[in-house]
Amino acid sequence: MDVGHHLIRPHTPTDNAEIERCNRTIGERIDDQLATLGDAGRDAAGDFAAARRVIDGVIDHYNHHRLHSSLNFLRPVDYYRGNPEALLAERLRKLTTARQLRKQENLRIRQRLLPYPAAETILNSERRLVSL
Repeated sequence: MDVGHHLIRPHTPTDNAEIERCNRTIGERIDDQLATLGDAGRDAAGDFAAARRVIDGVIDHYNHHRLHSSLNFLRPVDYYRGNPEALLAERLRKLTTARQLRKQENLRIRQRLLPYPAAETILNSERRLVSL
């Protein structure tokens, strides 16, 4: 694989916005990790191995756990190794089933809450309700 290093024009972060955003995300996660470690985090800040573990954790979370709105709320690994069409079809089936079950349950609750008259009522000759 021939991967080269390409420089962008100076002071134009929009030329590689995806990379800039990735760098920002990794930086934020490193800051979060170090903040949760307290004094130990400050000691580990200069440790290359600790930084590498944090970066690997960020990349793993991003690719294997985080749901992405641009990918129909699936994980990147689902698109890369999986079958996104099957996953989306399964999700639609589950949502449809859940919607039907919710509707049935709501109707059952509503039926229990409807007031029933204590006795039968009929219309008398003057078209007024009369209890029997």
